[in-house]
Amino acid sequence: MAMQQCRECKAMVSTEAAACPQCGVKHPTGKKTSKVTIFIAGIFALAIVVGLADSNKTKSSPQAPEKTPEQIAKEKADQEAFDRVVIALKVTKSSLKDPSSVEWASIAADDKADVICIEYRAKNSFNATVLSTISFADGKPSTDKSMWNKRCAGKRLFDMKKAQYAL
Repeated sequence: MAMQQCRECKAMVSTEAAACPQCGVKHPTGKKTSKVTIFIAGIFALAIVVGLADSNKTKSSPQAPEKTPEQIAKEKADQEAFDRVVIALKVTKSSLKDPSSVEWASIAADDKADVICIEYRAKNSFNATVLSTISFADGKPSTDKSMWNKRCAGKRLFDMKKAQYAL
């Protein structure tokens, strides 16, 4: 067991002592961390913080590639077609005896929504739920079965059932 000076009060303390008997500092014979070591550790810590901050800036959401005029025109046409289908659904729903009873069975349209075909269930005047059809061509509605067969039956139309959520 050797004796060394306490790093705080400079009293002689055993190297095996857990605390200085005079000042109470823990591990009194341990070496003090020099100011140079603390300064260098601070520089490293600052470099790590700056590096993390810069990496967060570069990892922000990547920019989408610019759209071509054709893509923009297609998106606009698709949105206009979707809007036409939503309007047709609103017109159909508002014409019902009990608009809150409507359940959309199928909603389909051609690529530009010039023709829209809708099958729905709703309550009639006798409070019975019935399956009905309506077709729209150039914005004009028709509940006539022959028009449904001409415009909708056997045609390749796009499913537009998602338009019901826009109501």
